[in-house]
Amino acid sequence: MSAVSALGARKFTKDIAWSTAALATFSVSGLAWAILTAHGLGAGGRGNLNLVSLAITLGGLVCAAGTNYSLPALLGEGRSSAGELLGAAAVLGSVLNAVAVLIAVVVGRVLTIQAIYGILVAAALTLLPISWVKTVISSLLAARRDFRALFWSGLAGQLVQVAAGAVLLATHKMTVGTAVAATTGGAAVTTIAMGPMLVRELGGDRLRTTRQGIVRMARSGAATIPGVLGQSLNYRLDLFIVAALSGAEAVGIYGIAQLVSEILLYPALIVGQVLLPRAAQMTRDNSAAPAYRIVVGFTLLIGTLLFLVAPFLIRDVFGPQFSEASPGLRLLLPGLLALTLWQLATHELVGRGRIAIMSLSALAGVVVTFLVDLVLVPKYNVRGASIGATIGYIATALAVLPVARRVLGYRLRDVLIPRRSDWALVREESRLLLSSLRQRG
Repeated sequence: MSAVSALGARKFTKDIAWSTAALATFSVSGLAWAILTAHGLGAGGRGNLNLVSLAITLGGLVCAAGTNYSLPALLGEGRSSAGELLGAAAVLGSVLNAVAVLIAVVVGRVLTIQAIYGILVAAALTLLPISWVKTVISSLLAARRDFRALFWSGLAGQLVQVAAGAVLLATHKMTVGTAVAATTGGAAVTTIAMGPMLVRELGGDRLRTTRQGIVRMARSGAATIPGVLGQSLNYRLDLFIVAALSGAEAVGIYGIAQLVSEILLYPALIVGQVLLPRAAQMTRDNSAAPAYRIVVGFTLLIGTLLFLVAPFLIRDVFGPQFSEASPGLRLLLPGLLALTLWQLATHELVGRGRIAIMSLSALAGVVVTFLVDLVLVPKYNVRGASIGATIGYIATALAVLPVARRVLGYRLRDVLIPRRSDWALVREESRLLLSSLRQRG
């Protein structure tokens, strides 16, 4: 029996629809933001912006104490309420936020490009706390499957950020600092918009801090944060390596290749986001293998289209100075296909309490990427970084296969080779979605 039928096809379809809408708007706004900053800052400025954004992203993931993965499992246990867990996350996040700001102030001058030191410190004091609070609230909404709320709040923030970017470009006031300020404004709007939805989801359960809640959240975070950081470093570690070996301009070009190629991950992210809280309720007898096969099929289709249009897309949309991103994008595609399977498997495994494998497999990929980049980036620049990332992504996926086979019972042919029933499932899910939309007018 599939996970869809076991947990309600109609609800699963609605979750997928809202999650798809949220990720689609994120994709469109992300591309719009990349185009605005590419034309407003050039390759070098875009590279510096990438480095600041990456530092804040990594800090925000740590401050959020791993809630995006651990909260569904902790709520599923039923030993702590949502208010107690969110209160614990607030305490832990505040402490970690102070440490992150201290690192940015004291160590940042040594580890970052001097031109963006002041911007990095300002972002650590403003964008960083907003980012981790947004992550914590989003985690609760996702754990409660309120994907509609995530869509509307995210859309509001993205519109503000892109609109601010358009104004900055039109008035010739686009700098790395003003771009970070626009990002901060968008994140603040998203967080504020989620406030009423958070109150509704808590349902009278007030935020509170208890020793028991803090201990549980800290233990879960200690197990989850390495995997979350490893996953992010797996995506972005090579930006630091490219910055150190080739400079900010190469970072800007390679960042565009990464941004466009990661469209391949969207089907897996959509299904994985819905699958994770559901997996916490599933027994071993349930199988989500059809979802894996459908996602892989869509990913292959998107990858083929990206491979064909890459040269025209990069040159005509982002500008000739980013043309080297085109071969880099193509070289990233095989690795991202492997990462698709890893995303799905780790989301389901985390939902079933197997958090460690996410950390171990992601960190294995980080080590492989780092070693390969040291060899290839000095000689091949952006193309070398793309090859290194692809090899690292494949290593990440291979590391999780034995556990997926043992715990989930999946063989490679179960998740890769399409079956006639998969098409029937897509038709049925589409029918349910259209029926739901018609009922809502």
